[in-house]
Amino acid sequence: MLEDLNLLIIDDDIGFLEDAGKILSKSFNVFKAKSGREGIKIFREKNIHVVLLDIKLPDLDGLSVLNEIKQINRFTPVIIVTEYANVELAVKAMKLGANDFVQKDFNFEILKTKIEKLLEVRDLEINLEVLRESVEKGRNPFIYASEKMKLVNMEIERALRNNADVLLTGETGTGKDLIAYEIHRRSERRDKNFVQVNIAGIEPQLVESELFGTSRGAFTGAVDKIGKFQIADGGTLYISEIAEIDHRVQLKILDFLQFKTISKLGSNERIKLDVRLIFATNADVDKLRSEGKLRDDFFYRIKVHHIHIPSLRERREDIIPLAEYFFKRYLFELGVIKDIKISDELKNALLSYHWPGNVRELENLIRASVDIDFAYIDEIKLEHMPLFKTLIQGGGDVERFLTYREAEENFKRDYFSKLVKISGGNLKVASEISGLTVKGLRKVLKSMGLI
Repeated sequence: MLEDLNLLIIDDDIGFLEDAGKILSKSFNVFKAKSGREGIKIFREKNIHVVLLDIKLPDLDGLSVLNEIKQINRFTPVIIVTEYANVELAVKAMKLGANDFVQKDFNFEILKTKIEKLLEVRDLEINLEVLRESVEKGRNPFIYASEKMKLVNMEIERALRNNADVLLTGETGTGKDLIAYEIHRRSERRDKNFVQVNIAGIEPQLVESELFGTSRGAFTGAVDKIGKFQIADGGTLYISEIAEIDHRVQLKILDFLQFKTISKLGSNERIKLDVRLIFATNADVDKLRSEGKLRDDFFYRIKVHHIHIPSLRERREDIIPLAEYFFKRYLFELGVIKDIKISDELKNALLSYHWPGNVRELENLIRASVDIDFAYIDEIKLEHMPLFKTLIQGGGDVERFLTYREAEENFKRDYFSKLVKISGGNLKVASEISGLTVKGLRKVLKSMGLI
């Protein structure tokens, strides 16, 4: 609804400012600025959806203001308004990112239609930006046959009925990302953004700015930037690996859950948003709370609607349907479209394996096995999956292929264990060998339980 959108008019013509503001306030929440600097300040502090910008301002050049706005949020539509049509100026403005160009004697209904169309384009641009990686990789459908996953599906439906925020738990590779997207896909938010943030992949000191955005001057080198919360407005924000979130950020998320507003890093201005939050972790959340990694108030708030996803070995009825799908998918990517038949021998092997890496391990093993020669066989046998055959013949206890994060953690633990050993536990010596400061080294070693 346009009535819920914030429109900013930047113009030094007081008469136009008042007249346009009065007319446009019938359809928008209107903010007005008489100068470029005032307009930029309002744009930074408010969640502005569209801007009407005069090209001639008393303090700043209109094109400079346009450039500043686009640096803060390049998705916000900006319409240049002026008393005289100027083709050369219009071209310059368009090159800097202006979305349209109108004269001040505009027709209100025509302007309203222009704004509606620009907002539609904006939504498409944001969707392309946010979902590009997902579109390239593709998303697996929600496939299951087991009673345990039927219960998970019932919990999804319950969350949808209540429009609830959700906590997903389960071992690595069980399908938490898929379930998070499934909740979004089935919800009334499906046409809005699904924004995914992996906290483990962000430097701890950058998590707050990544989620909530920054205001210029918040810290050295900080620029105005919108965060993932604002990008997800109207849609779903999926935050995985919540065990990595520090208490300060937990408190800010809790604040949003209670009041549905956020503030950028370095700003006290409250921005009202409509976002469903989905959290995920492969850790024991009760243990995280008892260890003090999760605040009590944060823990109890996010656990209101908790969905636990069972491991693949706990739902073996899902193994063959999933395997059949993965074979079809990766054959299709090679241009091979055919019915897939899995031999009884391979079925038994798949059902007997303990799947420490869960659905992700099953998918990766099949992806590694499929090649163009599968187009010429009628039945997929165990011999067609040599890597999997090696796993089970080796006793089924071979380490699964690790995620980057897991491999990184294993390397760090091995590196620092050896460092402590060769330095004899002397932090000064270890610091000189590693090139790390004593303070930083002490923090790392303490976090790993090595000192």
